[in-house]
Amino acid sequence: MSCLVDERTPTLTLPRSTGGGDKRHLTRILLLVVWAVCGAVVAAEPAIVVGKLDRVSTVDFESEVLPLLRDNCLACHNRTRAKADLILETPADILKGGENGPAVVPGNAKGSLMLVSAAHQDEPLMPPKGNKVSAMDLTSAQLGLIRLWIDQGAKGEVRPTKPVMWQAPATALQTIYAVALTADGRYAAAGRANQVHLYDLSSQRLLGSLSDPQLRQSGASVAAAHREMVESLAFSPDGELLASGGFGEVKLWRRAGPRSLFTLAAPTTTPAGVVACIADGRWIAMAQDGLAVQLFDAATGTWARSIAGSTSAARAMAFSADGAMLAVASADRGVRISAADGTLVAQMVSPVDVSAIAWAGGGKQVAIGGADGIVRLYSIPGAAGAAWGAVKELKGHAGAVTALAALGGD
Repeated sequence: MSCLVDERTPTLTLPRSTGGGDKRHLTRILLLVVWAVCGAVVAAEPAIVVGKLDRVSTVDFESEVLPLLRDNCLACHNRTRAKADLILETPADILKGGENGPAVVPGNAKGSLMLVSAAHQDEPLMPPKGNKVSAMDLTSAQLGLIRLWIDQGAKGEVRPTKPVMWQAPATALQTIYAVALTADGRYAAAGRANQVHLYDLSSQRLLGSLSDPQLRQSGASVAAAHREMVESLAFSPDGELLASGGFGEVKLWRRAGPRSLFTLAAPTTTPAGVVACIADGRWIAMAQDGLAVQLFDAATGTWARSIAGSTSAARAMAFSADGAMLAVASADRGVRISAADGTLVAQMVSPVDVSAIAWAGGGKQVAIGGADGIVRLYSIPGAAGAAWGAVKELKGHAGAVTALAALGGD
C-alpha cells in the first residue's frame, strides 16, 4: 500500500481488491486510517517565508522593531504580564529571555527562538492561533526586518519618553467659546482661550480668573484653567460648583467661602467706625474717631497714605465711581470731599446729622441722608470754599435714612 500526498488535494492509492467481504472490510478500515494520517500531514501549520531585505543600514530597534512587537507581542510579554517569563520590551529583556532561554542569539537569526517561533518554523508558534489579544502573524517583510536586526547583533535601546512641552495659546486669541450663568443671574463665567473669567453681573465687573495651581507649577506664564481651549461651562443649580470642559477633560471648581485675606494695620487700637472700598477694588478707606482717614491697597492690605478729615467721628464714607474722590460725613454734620491724594476739594455743614452718603450725577453730585428721613442731593462746587448747590430733596421716609446707593453713579 502506498500513500501519495499532494499539497493541494490528498489522494490515496490502494491495491485492487481480489474479492471477499473480509478483505473489503479490512480495506475500508485501512483507508480510514491512512486518510486520517495523510489529512493530519496536510493540516500542519505552514512556515511563514522570512523575507530578505536589501539594505545595509542598521536597523533601529526603537523605531522599527519595537512597533512590531508592541502591536503583536507585548500584550503577553511585558513587565506586568510576562508569559513564560519572557519580556520583549527592550533588547536587554529579549537577550535575557524566559523559561526557554534567550529569545535571540545575536548574529544568528536562524538559531534565535524569537524568529523561529514568529516564522512558525518550530513550536511554540507565535502568536498562538485564537489568542485573546487579537495578535496577528508577522508578515514576510516584518520577519525579514527582525532577522536583519538579529544578524546585525540585536542591538539598540529604548529611550525615555520626552515630556510633552505645552505652549500657551497666543495672547491675541480672545474668542469666547463657552459661557454660563448662575440660576439667580448674579454671576457669569466666560471661557476665553484656556482661561475662565468670572463676572459680577450686578456691578458689571470682572471678579477674577480661575487658575489651576498644577498648571502654574508646570511653567504656565498666565493664570490658566486648562492647557487647551475651554469649550464648555456649566454652573450647578445652587451656583456653588462650576464645571469647565476642555479637550479630553472636565474640571470642577468650588466657590470659595469667606476667608481672611489680611488685617489692616490701623494707626491705633481705636475701633474703625467706617470702611469704604472703591468699586474696582483698588483701595480701601478706613476712618477712626478723631483721626485722618487711612487709605490701604486692597490687593495686599498695605497702608498707602492718610487723608485729612474732621476731628469728629466719621459716620458715612463713599468713593466716587472712578475712585478719584472720597466723601466723608462726620458726627459734627460736616461733609468733606477729598481727592484720593488727600487734597481737599469741597466741604459743607449739613442741616441734620448725616448717617448715609452716596455719589450721584456721574460724580458731580452727592446725596446725604440723616435723622429727619430726608435725602438731600447737592452739586459739588469746583472750589473748596464755594457754596454747595442744593439740587433736590427726596422725602417719604418715616425714620432716619441709614444707607444710600445710586444706580450707575447717577
